[in-house]
Amino acid sequence: MKISDQLKQCRKAKGMTQREVAEKMHVSRKTISGWENGRSYPDVNMLISLSDLFGVSADDLIRGNRRGREQGNSWPPFIFMITYSLNIGLLAISYLHMYDLPGFHSPITSFLLLINELILFLGYDNWVNLRHRFTLFTMFSGFFGFLIINFTLNLIWPAWTDSFINANPFEALGMVTGRLILCILLSISLIMAIFFRPKKL
Repeated sequence: MKISDQLKQCRKAKGMTQREVAEKMHVSRKTISGWENGRSYPDVNMLISLSDLFGVSADDLIRGNRRGREQGNSWPPFIFMITYSLNIGLLAISYLHMYDLPGFHSPITSFLLLINELILFLGYDNWVNLRHRFTLFTMFSGFFGFLIINFTLNLIWPAWTDSFINANPFEALGMVTGRLILCILLSISLIMAIFFRPKKL
């Protein structure tokens, strides 16, 4: 693959416009267009910066060897956008389910949320932006923070507390386990909603 085609392919895989790439690289949109159309070529320093931006090695960017691997490891941008939107919707429904609001209590809610989280995880391809220590620390801190908040809200929710008090030991254990799993799924979903936001199509 020509380097011009590879640049265009990588940009689209990231869901970025030429203007967004130009702003990141501190060049004009016309320059990016020239690179993608083969009228001009980026220098070595620009190639390194582009490889960092797209999350590929400079060698892969030049040779195009990564194309097949990238297509096999991520979804097209519009499919990822749909999956991300479903995550937001299922997150809201799951909170309504957690508080047993009428019409929103369904045993498959948690299962659907889990499946969607797996699809979203497999379709995400911008891992290079999550490798920074501060970002990783923020993600893990946020997850445990959300988990503590979600489980605490369950403990002080009157309807759930009354059911727990009146349950036998086995029922109580099942209730705690079920709510803990739901709280974990909700916390993961919240982290994905914050850190996995797709770029503009």
